[in-house]
Amino acid sequence: MVPCGFITRRPVPVSRCWFIPVAAYSATKAGLVSLTREPAKGLAPEVRVNAIAPGFVGDSNWDIDWGEGWKERESAKVPLGRVGRVEDYADAIFYLCAGAAYITGQTLVVDGGLTA
Repeated sequence: MVPCGFITRRPVPVSRCWFIPVAAYSATKAGLVSLTREPAKGLAPEVRVNAIAPGFVGDSNWDIDWGEGWKERESAKVPLGRVGRVEDYADAIFYLCAGAAYITGQTLVVDGGLTA
């Protein structure tokens, strides 16, 4: 990958380098998926290893100011019409822990259909 600005030999505004944070996020997410699959292979059948990939979390204790109207904007993007609640993710975790005896090495996407 070529860092921003080196092709033209002049600085490029960070706003035009949107792919850098996206690339870092994507690489990190791929790493977490891999860190779910590999232990699942090595620890089976005694241990099942799964993960959840949450979408937007609307009612958490995060003290982040997303700006006015962010919840409405993000809800409009989600096919189920709302951002996720903590209970949505807890239900997914409960499903993986309390049942799902034949599931291991999987990342369960819990995002209201956003990535469908």
